[in-house]
Amino acid sequence: MKLSEARTTDEILAAAANFAWYETHKAVCPPDRIPTEADLCAWFDPEHPAWTQRCNDTLTQWAPVSFHGASAKRLCLVYYSGPAYRDVDISDLEELHSDWLAVPVDERQPHSLVGLVKAWQHRPSPVEPNRRRDRTMPARLGMVERADSRAGRLFTPAMHTTDGQLILPGFGTHVTMPTPALPLALYDLGIGDAVERRGHGAPLALRLWVESVLSVRMADRMRDRPVVMTVTLRDLLRRLYPSHRPSPARYWPRLMAAVEALEGPQARIPWEDPVTGKGGLRRVVSVSNIPRGPGALDDEVRLIVDLPPGAQDGPIVSPSLARWGVKAAAPYRALIGLAFRWWQPGVTRVPVGRGKHRHWVQTQDPARYGEPLNDREAIALCFPTSTRTERRKLAFEARRVLRLLVDAGEAQEVDGRLLPPAKGYGGK
Repeated sequence: MKLSEARTTDEILAAAANFAWYETHKAVCPPDRIPTEADLCAWFDPEHPAWTQRCNDTLTQWAPVSFHGASAKRLCLVYYSGPAYRDVDISDLEELHSDWLAVPVDERQPHSLVGLVKAWQHRPSPVEPNRRRDRTMPARLGMVERADSRAGRLFTPAMHTTDGQLILPGFGTHVTMPTPALPLALYDLGIGDAVERRGHGAPLALRLWVESVLSVRMADRMRDRPVVMTVTLRDLLRRLYPSHRPSPARYWPRLMAAVEALEGPQARIPWEDPVTGKGGLRRVVSVSNIPRGPGALDDEVRLIVDLPPGAQDGPIVSPSLARWGVKAAAPYRALIGLAFRWWQPGVTRVPVGRGKHRHWVQTQDPARYGEPLNDREAIALCFPTSTRTERRKLAFEARRVLRLLVDAGEAQEVDGRLLPPAKGYGGK
């Protein structure tokens, strides 16, 4: 049913939900994404950070006015009607809709309810974190140059502005992408802080970002909506510092700086929907609740992950990734980049077995992994944001890092090519 044909509250909500869903997904709205009046009232919370982030990005035709009523909170909306703005309780939705229908078709503003419903459809859903060893990084978070044959098919094309000079966050005009990588701005996220510069590991903001994304289970990625996970500070620190937790004087300022960095513009990554062609800059990870202090280890950290469309399946990353992140930045970056390089379903990943026993495995055929790494690719894996002019010296250092990973069993070298470990990364 079209919005113009709806009359009852249920019809109006269903029509608005179908319109909002199709506008974003170009598909029929699933039944569980059609809200009732009670759903909207129960969900609405203007002080909730996740709500604020989502709604400020999407709502243009309505605004909350107040809650009222002693026994039940009601949602009051403001909307434009003719020459003035009006407010109406959501229980009088039919009045709002009637005003909208009274406006001539060629003068109508977008329906005031659509933005609200769209925000509700994409509200964060509480989920349990993924604790498996064989966690995956969504391939769509990896980026390659548009001329790359994998662009759009496996990875997101690097997005340049129309004038060809300024590049969206993560890419500079001097940067090329000879191998898939995360948006480049992420690799130095928060590194401007002096407390980060003194360390040798990967920036804590990057590690928190990666850990949060890896913690979203595949089933939850498939639902195409933001998710919210709560973990204790104790558990989060164990994930970020798996070998040894540093003193509160060391980890607390770094963690607070990382949380702040995730809210900054550099943490917004370029994305492009492979189905609709729409795109933008998205804050994928945000922290909506932090503990009361470094000693409150049982207080909860609330992580919200809002993956771009299509960011679902992808390569398994090393279970030791977090340990490398504490130890050294270059091996950490290289492990993420290698995981992306090794991800080519049908080429480097092949099906085996039949029927219900059919599954995909990583091939050990070196010929399927292309030519041996050249110096540009080695540098891009280990030092993707480096501006050093001594490229030969940088290539030597990159080769040393990759050799370190081979010696540690994180990769194997066969016929000059880097392959995944022969036994893979294991399961649970």
